[in-house]
Amino acid sequence: MSRNIRRLGTTKGGISYLDKFRQLVTQIGNALGYVRMIRSASLKDNANLVKYIPQFVEDLKFENVANELGIREETLESVKLFDMCIKNLFKQSDDAGDYLRMIVKNFDGIAD
Repeated sequence: MSRNIRRLGTTKGGISYLDKFRQLVTQIGNALGYVRMIRSASLKDNANLVKYIPQFVEDLKFENVANELGIREETLESVKLFDMCIKNLFKQSDDAGDYLRMIVKNFDGIAD
């Protein structure tokens, strides 16, 4: 495959197509790493938020309370969204692993 790509020649900038392909793969890898880093930071932030929410809120459905109080329309939709947000916060707090610290800890001292 490498020989076949070299036969294609070079781009207008004087770079071979193989080098151009390597650059593209590197850029895709960097983009994926950035997205994973942002996701990890978001999960960690959510895990930090959960410690300020009492545990009984996880089991409480505010939608049921709103129905008992006779709340309707847009306010009821807001209560449903709040229930969903609380549920997602508790779910994501379980998924939050501090991957960045684990990576740094594993590779600490290798460059020395």
